[in-house]
Amino acid sequence: MEFDNNLEKIADILKNNDSFVIFTHSYPDGDGIGSSIAFYKLLLNMGKKADMVCDSEMPYQYEFLPYINKVIKNISALSVKNKYVALFLDCADIKRINID
Repeated sequence: MEFDNNLEKIADILKNNDSFVIFTHSYPDGDGIGSSIAFYKLLLNMGKKADMVCDSEMPYQYEFLPYINKVIKNISALSVKNKYVALFLDCADIKRINID
């Protein structure tokens, strides 16, 4: 099945890379923030380096979430020495992410 092949490809990418950057859309909602934090924690548990980026402020009602303080607002804060695999979560259109 094609779905199984896609899962295998994703698993290979996660296993064979060390640094990831997770993006969610501007003006994030609970789905975007929650999926970013969950994937961030998964990567940390796998021994990977991970960063989360969102160009908007985090809504106050989500301040209680673990790792919410790890979301960085500006992509330029990432180390240019690292080669990152970019993950775009809860975002159907790349135009909803400002990565300038």
